[in-house]
Amino acid sequence: MFNILKRVFGKTNKAIKEVAPVKKKKITSDEFEDILLEADVNYELIEKFLDG
Repeated sequence: MFNILKRVFGKTNKAIKEVAPVKKKKITSDEFEDILLEADVNYELIEKFLDG
């Protein structure tokens, strides 16, 4: 189970580094959307995040 989580979070971490290679205190909603899309998050879920 932990291996699955490690892979998922590793993929998300890699996507974050590709979209926003420099650490920032704030990111734009477009950057956040790109990060989630790169991490293969369902688009409907991304829309809910961004609307909230």
